[in-house]
Amino acid sequence: LSGTNGTGVSNNSVELDGVTIKDSVKIYGGCATDQSPTSTFKNSVTVANLQCEAGKYSEIYGGYSDNISSYENTVTIKSGAWEMVFGGCGNTGADGNKVIIDGGSFKENGQIYSGYTDSGNANENYITINAGTFNNNDIGAGYRTLGREVLWRR
Repeated sequence: LSGTNGTGVSNNSVELDGVTIKDSVKIYGGCATDQSPTSTFKNSVTVANLQCEAGKYSEIYGGYSDNISSYENTVTIKSGAWEMVFGGCGNTGADGNKVIIDGGSFKENGQIYSGYTDSGNANENYITINAGTFNNNDIGAGYRTLGREVLWRR
């Protein structure tokens, strides 16, 4: 967990390299909870040379906001085992987020979204996949749950 709450959670970064994870975890570049509603923007998470115990899958968020928007966040994955990956996840919008996958494995029926929102826009989000192991995963550049509309951008 890099940055949390305040008037805006921005410009934080998490870099994990050569780490072993023995249980499932959630990793946030920036996180704003409902106790302090604000946006998350320009945060990043990069994971490389990550070892995970068998059967343990984790979640990763470049930016996460319970009540406002999440924009221009980036997640880069080079290894590890993942259930859910979000470049930016915001209640009222998720624009301009990126997910770059250069490796790793993804749990069956897991989710990978560069922009995910309950309402509002999910525009100009990008996913780049260069390598990795996938198994019946949901992959979307932009996703809005209100009305269950998938907004694809490539």
